[in-house]
Amino acid sequence: MNADQNDIEHLPVPYVVLDDSLTLVSASREAWRLFGVRTARSPECEQWHALTDALASKRELIALVGASTLRLRHTGSMDRFVWRDGERLFAVAVVVLPPASGSDQRYGVCFEDRTAQTLYDRERESARRYLEATLDSLPAGVTVTDADLRVTNMNRAETDFLTSVGKPDSLPDIVGRSAPDLYAMFPECAEAWIRTRSDVLRDGRSIEHAMTATATDGSIHRRACRIAPLRQAEDRIVGAIRVSEDITEQERMAAELRNAEAMAARFEAVQGVVTTLNHEINNALTTVLGNAEMLNALWEQTAPDARRAMLDDIIAHATRISEVTRRLRTLKDIRSERYLDDDKYGDDQLIAWQPDGARSRRPCVGGEES
Repeated sequence: MNADQNDIEHLPVPYVVLDDSLTLVSASREAWRLFGVRTARSPECEQWHALTDALASKRELIALVGASTLRLRHTGSMDRFVWRDGERLFAVAVVVLPPASGSDQRYGVCFEDRTAQTLYDRERESARRYLEATLDSLPAGVTVTDADLRVTNMNRAETDFLTSVGKPDSLPDIVGRSAPDLYAMFPECAEAWIRTRSDVLRDGRSIEHAMTATATDGSIHRRACRIAPLRQAEDRIVGAIRVSEDITEQERMAAELRNAEAMAARFEAVQGVVTTLNHEINNALTTVLGNAEMLNALWEQTAPDARRAMLDDIIAHATRISEVTRRLRTLKDIRSERYLDDDKYGDDQLIAWQPDGARSRRPCVGGEES
């Protein structure tokens, strides 16, 4: 074995040298392992013939090498192809070697096992597709950026939202763009992206903000947004992830709930007014009716002074009923507050309102201001 063959033998990669007829000339130890033959030092030994036979048995490989040699013309020129050997995948490079003195053209063939890398790439691609499918299934919009706030990914919900507000770009067009520029049409987002650089990317804190968007159909939408740091190994921040959710319906329902609660409070106050009016009017009517019946039955037997007192009482209570009805006609706003002790008329409920457009301090139905 000459010096060149000795050097090739110790190469740390699978490497063989073939002559112009693609016959094995020399091989590295890694090449022997690649083809499953025990290393031999002499071309005349039995293992050498076994390696030659093993190489010749790889007919697809020999055909690919032969096709490469036809494309190569000059010393140092190289051709590459991929060769699959069962479950293993190799990147193969064929290079034209300087011819040895008195010998035909020689070719060096180097093998790089890409099986593990290919499996890794395949698993990573599968994980990427799974992540994208997961993100696309979320009802919330998701935007992922790098440390320079350039978009690296976006789910379908967010691209649909941007389309609805007049930015119908596809994901390939969006990826790589500056996120602050992409959302520049929304004033609320400008400050949020400024804070993202300091609060999220530098300090590792999440921020929240709300935004208003007008769709191309004229409808107005409210969205709640949260921007959080995107971390990788060793808790290193490599970007930001923004999640936005349409809260238009939630805010509408919350407003309806507040209106319903206000109406319930007003209804409760009205119930209090009705109770008070019933108490006020019934007490007055009872007094009027009682005095009238007594006068009718005992007119002749009743002294003039007593009749006058009873008639005054009837007039006073009738006036009170008239005052209650007058105040009802000018009622603007009501609320039930509490009951008062009234020596003359009993327990009356205090009702606050705005008569004739001016708010009184504390008027009472059937009573004086307190």
